[in-house]
Amino acid sequence: MAARRTHRRGAVRGAGRGLLERTRHHRRRTADRFYHALFGYTQEQIGDGRQFDYTAWKVPGGQEPVCGRLQASAAQLRGGPSAWGTYFAVADVDAAAREVSARGGTVLGAAVDSPFGRMCPVLDPSGAAFTLCTLPA
Repeated sequence: MAARRTHRRGAVRGAGRGLLERTRHHRRRTADRFYHALFGYTQEQIGDGRQFDYTAWKVPGGQEPVCGRLQASAAQLRGGPSAWGTYFAVADVDAAAREVSARGGTVLGAAVDSPFGRMCPVLDPSGAAFTLCTLPA
């Protein structure tokens, strides 16, 4: 008889809510024009456009951003293509990162504080990347 595997439900409290989809893009104007034309997104520049260049995208008539674009250099993309990233809200980033490791995932780097909350990039056991995020209070 095979061993029965049990899973704790909701091992990380406050987790599971998809927070944001974001594209890291080195051709910012191309991305902004493309997604505006494709989906009609209205765009709001956040940051100075040089040191921190992020554009929040909203559906027409919407008040809250549904996704956004972060300017990334070719070096930051490590020679790879521009890509979308997924962020999941969690109550405690550090505890969630420990849980990722305990369940066979990989923590890619130390959690960092940002104006948008505490964040930690991770991989699931199959190598799919996502970021854990605790929003600022």
